[in-house]
Amino acid sequence: MKLLDDLLLAEPDAEALILGMLRVADSLRSIGAKKLCDSSVNTLSAVNTLIVLKRIEDYGKDHPEDIDPGFRAGEIKPSDLAESLVQTKGNVTQLLRRIGTDHIKLRNIDNRTKAASLTPRGRKKARSLEAKYSEMVGTICSDLSATSIGQSFKTLEKLHLTLEALKEQEEKNGH
Repeated sequence: MKLLDDLLLAEPDAEALILGMLRVADSLRSIGAKKLCDSSVNTLSAVNTLIVLKRIEDYGKDHPEDIDPGFRAGEIKPSDLAESLVQTKGNVTQLLRRIGTDHIKLRNIDNRTKAASLTPRGRKKARSLEAKYSEMVGTICSDLSATSIGQSFKTLEKLHLTLEALKEQEEKNGH
């Protein structure tokens, strides 16, 4: 590992940055899985889904004017949830099934539209997961300044926009 660290830091270029980000992502997945997953919510995608649904619920309570017609506070279309989670609609449909009715309920809005939301048990689980997640993030980022976090976020946002543009271009070209 020391040799890899020396190689990455010796020439801090764009390739080293991306490799470093991939290493960080792998470490975050490993740590997150150990700290957050259990028998009832056993993937990081499921953890993320519950936390996102909880935050949507919290937002809906504070901003009822932003709730779509036919929806209640805390409900979201699975397709919008897929967008929030950066997942395909099919992946989210499977994910919602795997998480199950103990934690998530689906309600028919009309014959084509469903609304996903947390059950009381799901809400309790999401609160617990969000607290563990916040603690984990606090520990991981404890040595970073607000300025450093802000700069990193700006860099990640630029990379995200570039990747989205590349993805759109590939879709236009039929790849």
